[in-house]
Amino acid sequence: MKHVNGNEVLYHIGLSKNNVEKAEYAILINDKKYVEAIAKFIDPHAEYINENREYFSYLANFNSQKIVVISTGLGGPAMGIGLEEMATVGLKYFVRLGETGALQNYINIGDFILSKGAMRYEATSTHYAPDNYPAVASLEMTNTFEEVLKEQKLTYYSG
Repeated sequence: MKHVNGNEVLYHIGLSKNNVEKAEYAILINDKKYVEAIAKFIDPHAEYINENREYFSYLANFNSQKIVVISTGLGGPAMGIGLEEMATVGLKYFVRLGETGALQNYINIGDFILSKGAMRYEATSTHYAPDNYPAVASLEMTNTFEEVLKEQKLTYYSG
């Protein structure tokens, strides 16, 4: 992996190690219009970092941890480029929030979906893992989200 100095701003995401302030966590959102609202929900004092191309970012604090909230645009290629650069500036843990499709008639627009896995037909992921490797989420993180959804008595679907 490429290593960068603290001030080097990466071309696509427009971030440097210095302006993410040693954050290791990132919340990834496909549409930039939600970034500020989610960042401010996490931390009312969240600060705007930068906007470059589809990557619009804020820095929030949660439980003494810095968190980058950043849009990634649509599709695997934009996500792949963004993840590569985010890892280069020191981000390690990624949670994707956003929309998904559902084939079941009983799932409505606005319902929570906790994805435990995904189909890999977008071609970008083949650069990171063999075709037969499943696209599955971290079991520990998925279980934690499921516990929170249950504690909050929120209706959700998983699979």
